[in-house]
Amino acid sequence: MSELRVLDPKHSPEHAAHEVVVELIRAQNLELKYSAAMDEKYGESLAEAVIAAHKKLTEYYQTLAQ
Repeated sequence: MSELRVLDPKHSPEHAAHEVVVELIRAQNLELKYSAAMDEKYGESLAEAVIAAHKKLTEYYQTLAQ
């Protein structure tokens, strides 16, 4: 994990979710082959997974503030 301080999800749920998703991506030690990284469907699937994770985290963090 980086040395950045994670924001309080109660005060900034979307930004806090963004920080967590970025750190999860950085923590992955995936050895992707060049061809896999350039595959359009793989890229789309990866983007959809990242967006879904961000959305779910944001929704969860918003419930913490209630």
